[in-house]
Amino acid sequence: MRKLAYSDGTLISVGFEYEAVVWDLVSKEILFTLAGHKSGIIDVVMFPSTIDNPVLAVTLDETGELKVWNVNHSLTAKAVPIQSFNATVNEQVSH
Repeated sequence: MRKLAYSDGTLISVGFEYEAVVWDLVSKEILFTLAGHKSGIIDVVMFPSTIDNPVLAVTLDETGELKVWNVNHSLTAKAVPIQSFNATVNEQVSH
């Protein structure tokens, strides 16, 4: 396991796999997985719900790809990301 993130009674664990696991802390059972990365997930951050927004999570994999997820609930065992983008930036070095 690499990282844990918590918000609103929900815990997400990420490891060296390509999926994050969403846990219910009361029942201690897996609710669903966040699947879709093509490389190992290295970080996860959660944002608590507000009146206007659900609980969101952002996952980052080894290639720099970020995915944003609604983790309030999923109708299937695997959630679909709300948005995906690559955070890799080409840097120019001047001498």
